[in-house]
Formats: sequence, C-alpha cells, structure tokens
Amino acid sequence: MVPNLRFTTFLVTVGVVVVGNNRRQESYAWWIAGLAITSFVAMLLLATLQQRKKESYRTEVITHAKQLNLALIHFDNDYGSFPSNELAKEVPAFSGLTGPRVLEQLEAAGCVDDLDRLLGVSDDPGAKWYYFPGNAVPVGDPGRPVLIFPPVDDKVMIVGVDGSAKATSLSQMDLSGAVEIPATKKKR
Repeated sequence: MVPNLRFTTFLVTVGVVVVGNNRRQESYAWWIAGLAITSFVAMLLLATLQQRKKESYRTEVITHAKQLNLALIHFDNDYGSFPSNELAKEVPAFSGLTGPRVLEQLEAAGCVDDLDRLLGVSDDPGAKWYYFPGNAVPVGDPGRPVLIFPPVDDKVMIVGVDGSAKATSLSQMDLSGAVEIPATKKKR
C-alpha cells in the first residue's frame, strides 16, 4: 500500500495556511505534517507486521503437524498402532500415559524429543488439541482426522491418518471419541 501523496500535501498546505507566515508557526506546521506522515507510515508497517506474524504462525503449525504425523507413523511402525489408552495398559513404559497425556507415549517411545515444543503452538491459554485414537486403524477413509490443531485465523488444522492436512472450522467437526489435550504454552 502506497501512502496517499494528496493527503500528505493537504496536511502540509493546511498547516501552513492555518498558522500564517510566522517563521516559528511555519516550523510548527512542518513538524505536525512530519508527525502525520510518520504516523501513517508506522500504521502501514504495523499492519504488515501483523500479517507476517499470522503467516509465521500458520507455517509453524504446518511444520509441527508434519513432525507429529511422522512421529505417529514411526510409533505405529514400532507398536502396531497409534498411542491409545489400551496400549498404555499393555506396555509398561506407557503406564499412566492415558487420557490427555496419551500423546506423551510418543515421547516415551523416543519418537519425538520435545512433545511440549510441538504442542506449544499457541499463546492462548485455552487452546486445545484434539486427538482421535480410534481413527488410527487402517480401515476406511484414509483422510479421517487423527489430530486437530488449535485455531489459526478461526480455522483448525486437521491431520488425517494418511498425513494429509486441511483447514476447516471446528464447528463443522464431529468431536465424539476425541481426547482433548490442552496446548502447552508456546516456548520463546
């Protein structure tokens, strides 16, 4: 977006006409015009920075989705299923890693180094992930959801069993059978 030069010229002209020909008053008018121009440029810069921050967040979410998907595939290769409450009962190393802690089985199995970092994509303390352990069976639609990420621009990122990812509104999702996992605070 380019600053409107007519608006800038108008500010300068009005400033000079209003204050008259006194040298001190002219200096003041130029100062006000300069301040107005600087404020306008700062406003444009701020809008650009906010857009870049959203794009950066979206990229981070996609990267974490890919890493978690690879960890789930690695876990499936080692244990024959995705993390689940049932598996926590069978494997002693996963004892107690059920419910909202079910994804911690990935870390206990050595599939991820820092699960909190991958889950920490939001500064919102109420952000939630949703994990569907029942959808991890290799029968039916390969795009059915396994993970739902916290919202980005009012849309959630859904990772399917096959590793596909798409964005949709959370209100359009059937969350029955999902385990709600609170997002960890984003690490700086």
